[in-house]
Amino acid sequence: MYELLATLAVTTFVGDLGTAAEHFEAALTVDPLSAILVIVGQLIIGVSVLVFGYLTVRAAIDLVTPESVGQAPPRDEQ
Repeated sequence: MYELLATLAVTTFVGDLGTAAEHFEAALTVDPLSAILVIVGQLIIGVSVLVFGYLTVRAAIDLVTPESVGQAPPRDEQ
């Protein structure tokens, strides 16, 4: 039962991608301002995905590496 629902969901998603591409194509060809706005929006989304991806990878690396790599232990100063 769940396999059928998953297959249906994937099929619907793939079909919707084709429809979305047609809508984007229609929006891009209406006038130059629409094309510029779509491209700028895609650039903003792309840059934000890259920045947050970089931050996530750095956080994961910091999580698994010890803090004292290459550093001497702190001295007790009295």
